[in-house]
Amino acid sequence: MDRPLRTTKSAKSGLRFPVARIRAMLKAKSFAQRVSDTGAVFLTAVLQYLAAEILEVSLNAARTNNGSRRIQPQHIHIALKTDGEFSPLFRNAVFAGSSYVDPKNITKSRKSGKKT
Repeated sequence: MDRPLRTTKSAKSGLRFPVARIRAMLKAKSFAQRVSDTGAVFLTAVLQYLAAEILEVSLNAARTNNGSRRIQPQHIHIALKTDGEFSPLFRNAVFAGSSYVDPKNITKSRKSGKKT
């Protein structure tokens, strides 16, 4: 007796992100007593959309920066800080591996002179 192949919720909904894992995280964090399947699918779709938008903006920053097709941490940082929609969300974010420093946050350091 052959069992039919199982189809994941991600495949059924046409998503690349794992719906079951997002649902398990929602249940583990206990944001609510019950978590519906449609709620997990919706949240997974939102997360996938945001990730795609961030990657698209970062790729554009990489291409304008040095014509590269490889996204590096500084490209993500520049893209999120300069984008009109993402900059309020990532206003206080610090990106590891990004050597980019926002010119607004630079404070002039005083030279310490030795007293003799």
